[in-house]
Amino acid sequence: MAEDREGQSGAPSVPSPQVVPDIRAEGSGGPPKEPGWYPVRTNPNEQTYWDGTDWVGRRHWSAGTGWTEVGHETPATVAPVMEATNGPRLLSANPYAPHPAAPTQAPVAPGVTLGLFLLLVSAVAMMVGSVTTWISSSASISGSVFGGVAFSTSGAASGVDQGISNLIGINGFITLIAGTVLLLFSGLMMVSEERSLRIVTSLLSVVSLGLSIFVMVRLVEKLRSAHPIHGISLNVGWGAILVLGAAVVATLVSLFEVSQNR
Repeated sequence: MAEDREGQSGAPSVPSPQVVPDIRAEGSGGPPKEPGWYPVRTNPNEQTYWDGTDWVGRRHWSAGTGWTEVGHETPATVAPVMEATNGPRLLSANPYAPHPAAPTQAPVAPGVTLGLFLLLVSAVAMMVGSVTTWISSSASISGSVFGGVAFSTSGAASGVDQGISNLIGINGFITLIAGTVLLLFSGLMMVSEERSLRIVTSLLSVVSLGLSIFVMVRLVEKLRSAHPIHGISLNVGWGAILVLGAAVVATLVSLFEVSQNR
């Protein structure tokens, strides 16, 4: 009777038969102290649950289905199994499986914003202004030869005329090339958010603005120094004004895009 009492009071509780192999798998060091899931032998896909006093559960990992409970069900074992087998967290339930890389989101193209649209329009306007009127002239003729009737006539020189190059040193082909390059870069900015692309575009816009200012200053100087005959007036054409205005808008827009893309 003493032996029976001693066995009941001092001997550890005997684990359930279904998890006896798991106790052996823990080695000679004895059961762990902390509750939790532990691998059976060296197989991470077979695990048993230690609740602090006994091995009370067992589960098996299968690819595509997750953890499957095969041992004694308790709240401590059912919760991890349900968490592993329900919903999109199925594949992450295996603590020994490599975590899948988070899906990378494809970069979103900026598309056609108001600023890029203005930059595109400015480039086109610069190209149009380069091949249109840079110098306009008008003349009025009156006299008794025609019975006192007054006649008026007008003329224009476009930016690509040879006389413009001889007059101010450059012509509309330079600003036409600048507008074409700006048009190309504004199109690239609609499909890419690269900051370096916006920096280059802003530099091109500043160069185009410098060329446009030079054209305007030289035209004004030459026209003021000209001495046309009586009745003839010379003015800066609308094409040169369009080139300058388009360059100003392109510069402002490109600098704004650089400041926003940080």
